[in-house]
Amino acid sequence: MSWGQFFTLLGGAAAVYYGYVMLRFGKVLWKSGPPPTSSKRVWHVETQEEPDEIDQTPVNENATLPNSLKAEPIHKPGFVFEPGPEEQALDTMSLVVDNIEILLENAGTDMDREQLLANITQEVASAPVLHAPPYRTMLANVITRKAAEVAGLELSTAEVDALIPAA
Repeated sequence: MSWGQFFTLLGGAAAVYYGYVMLRFGKVLWKSGPPPTSSKRVWHVETQEEPDEIDQTPVNENATLPNSLKAEPIHKPGFVFEPGPEEQALDTMSLVVDNIEILLENAGTDMDREQLLANITQEVASAPVLHAPPYRTMLANVITRKAAEVAGLELSTAEVDALIPAA
């Protein structure tokens, strides 16, 4: 047997072996998806305490947000997921945009433009985290687009800027 034949046989055996491994175990890895790479998530290991030692008083960490906009931590056995400030702000924006869309849908064709704009301003004012410049720009674009799509209402840039309080 020559060296060329040896390496060909070795390469063929390796290809068959790795092909079998990928077919046998690769599906499990493909279904689970890629590992999380974001550093925005903070995981804390939960310790299990006796029921008598657990403090039953609730702690309100989201006191600055209205009740409808509070983000609740996600609990999994052994872990507590605490969303970062960016994730909380984007969740808040999602809720505010949904509420604005509901306001626009309910306005109908016989809407009072000033009352509608006042309601939108009140909804935006309920989430002060969105008044910062990056969120302000995103929110202005969404309000302009949703007003045109849902209610057929054309808003100028100055009108949209007036709806969002300054940070």
